Amino acid sequence: MKLLVLPIGKIRSRPIAELAADYAERLGHYAGLHVIPCRDEAQLLSNLRPGDHVVLLDAGGRERSSEDLAKFLSDHRMRGTKRMCFIIGGPEGVEARSRSRADSSMSLSRMTFPHELAQAILLEQLYRAFTIIKGEPYHK
Repeated sequence: MKLLVLPIGKIRSRPIAELAADYAERLGHYAGLHVIPCRDEAQLLSNLRPGDHVVLLDAGGRERSSEDLAKFLSDHRMRGTKRMCFIIGGPEGVEARSRSRADSSMSLSRMTFPHELAQAILLEQLYRAFTIIKGEPYHK
């Protein structure tokens, strides 16, 4: 399964960009990963294909534990999902057309994070989920 992370906007903070890059590199050992910063929602939506499973990161989405995320990813791999796409809105969130394209929504926390930090947190949680799936010690 390939993973596509579609944030609106680039990470401007150098420390957060380095953190996100570190987890993206680690995650690349487990799954094909592409992070495509988009300037707007039209560009974001143009990266989606029919058959993609699209997850919208949203404050009102389903909260998952790290183990739940691992099970969610594992279940989709078993079902043959070819690409899982994660949408991260900009400071103003996302428009209705991105919401309507999403197959599910997920919240990283009940707290609000800057969209740049949300990207780093998502990448870390995806990495953690794959180490859980593989039974590796990172999660402990």
